[in-house]
Amino acid sequence: MEVEVYADLLFLINAGMDGLCLLLTGKLLHRRVKGWRVLLSAVLGGVYAVVALLPDLGTGPSLILDMAICLAMCGLVFGGRSGGGWRGLAAAAGVYFLLSMALGGIMTALYHLLNRAGWAKLLSSLTDGGGDGLGSWLFLLLALAGGGLSLWGGRLGRRAGRVTYCTVTLELAGRTVALRGMVDSGNLLRDPMGGRAVICAEKRGLVGLLSPSLLAVMEGTPPQSVALPPSDVRRVRVIPADTATGSGILYGFLPDRVILTAEDGENGREVDAVVAVTSISTNGVEALVPTELI
Repeated sequence: MEVEVYADLLFLINAGMDGLCLLLTGKLLHRRVKGWRVLLSAVLGGVYAVVALLPDLGTGPSLILDMAICLAMCGLVFGGRSGGGWRGLAAAAGVYFLLSMALGGIMTALYHLLNRAGWAKLLSSLTDGGGDGLGSWLFLLLALAGGGLSLWGGRLGRRAGRVTYCTVTLELAGRTVALRGMVDSGNLLRDPMGGRAVICAEKRGLVGLLSPSLLAVMEGTPPQSVALPPSDVRRVRVIPADTATGSGILYGFLPDRVILTAEDGENGREVDAVVAVTSISTNGVEALVPTELI
């Protein structure tokens, strides 16, 4: 059975959906993306969708090539020094893949809904000259509808959860540092000892706060290998962490005081929290603050 495929429509549909998924991936991961990178990556995805119709390579090679193109597209948009390295790229590719499946599900649901209503057959006959299959123009309309719904939902999400910044002031043994913080609803980490919420902080912002021995522990040196004074031993926390790139542990500490101040400089208040040392890929942000502390 031969199937007629319009290469121009196939390119436009796939490029549009790929670009949409890449933009949504950047929003979900709080990453800034450049428009020309998204456009170039979307064009790559559209071209590959057309080229994939050429001689069949077999299931295994085709799957490997699909994964390679996916990584290349995400690398074009999310690669670079601030992209979090290979782990950050793998996380972006995973989110992009899940979004692609979700939008594909929306397309399928719309198709079946129109079929049950009798519209798909009617529109197919009007656009492609008859038949029971889904017409190319109807497929394009569904793609645009699915993209519009996703963008509308994304705008609602942005309005409901706009990025909030604050200043995180940490005090420890008479020393004080102030970090630029961002409220992160995805930060659900908790200290196993006491159940305190955990603020994730960049190491570079803590250099003037932590003693050399405590800083070494925060960088991953086992506490038993470092000569920590008793006062610092009581501060150390080992925090289980599950992320998009896998499971692991973070080392943290309990400061003397943690004060959160709104971006406008008002309403500073003290909170009870543990600080974990980790890498933050968002430019200009030194700490990720759980929503529950705001």
